[in-house]
Amino acid sequence: MSQEPLESRAPWLQDLLPDDILFAKAQQAQPDLVIVSVLLAPEKALYRGEEVMEVNHGLHSCTQTVQHVTITLPKDHKRWPNRRLLLVESPGFDNSEHGEFEVLRQIAVWLASAYGDDAHIAGLVYLHDIGKTRVGGTGVLSYDLFRQICGTNALNRVVMATTQWDTVAANPKAGQVREKELQESFWAEALEEGAHYMRVENPQDDVREVIEYILTKQFEAVVTKIQVELVQLDKRVAETGAGQTLVNALHKQLMGTDYKLDPRDDQGK
Repeated sequence: MSQEPLESRAPWLQDLLPDDILFAKAQQAQPDLVIVSVLLAPEKALYRGEEVMEVNHGLHSCTQTVQHVTITLPKDHKRWPNRRLLLVESPGFDNSEHGEFEVLRQIAVWLASAYGDDAHIAGLVYLHDIGKTRVGGTGVLSYDLFRQICGTNALNRVVMATTQWDTVAANPKAGQVREKELQESFWAEALEEGAHYMRVENPQDDVREVIEYILTKQFEAVVTKIQVELVQLDKRVAETGAGQTLVNALHKQLMGTDYKLDPRDDQGK
């Protein structure tokens, strides 16, 4: 039997590249699978078996492609004994190896491939380096794209987390000031709409607390805005809200103006 032509299939499939890492459809037959997705991570901070992935302190980004690893929760876990947990991590938009659209494309096609009744995304985590002295153009764009990827309806399953607290150990007050600014200004709208804030000071322990927090939420599948756009509305990545946000940002850069988050922009449902 001949293979169905790509152009006659879902439009988002035209954005696939041969080396893309996707959600394994075979796993959809396993009803015990829970997905926790860490989007736009500037460094690694996840389980890998019993270990936490190494946090990046170098000049180059650790995470170059979407990665995932499956672990099994212990049999004495209070809420989900023996449940399989798929942890997914993506590069950040400040990635030193890939441009913003390539990172968005990788995230988008993975989420689209995971869309379905048997693929339950339990929650999403956004990581921010507290050592950064200011949230510049890339940080603003990263946050805005995250909002467009998730949509408003998924925010109650989102954790906004700060990392790299060891970089402000010599001046903890500076970290506290930045943390307060994030919570009361930059992330205020997302937190008011249901997102939850947490610190990741000790990756070995605090990352587990982030994941445990997500697992304590009432278990319902999370459908992100970009999944709806790609799978239900038959859009390509560049046509989604996140894609158009990126196009707008690049246009402003070409015109010589800084990209700034416009609070009037529709973050999507």
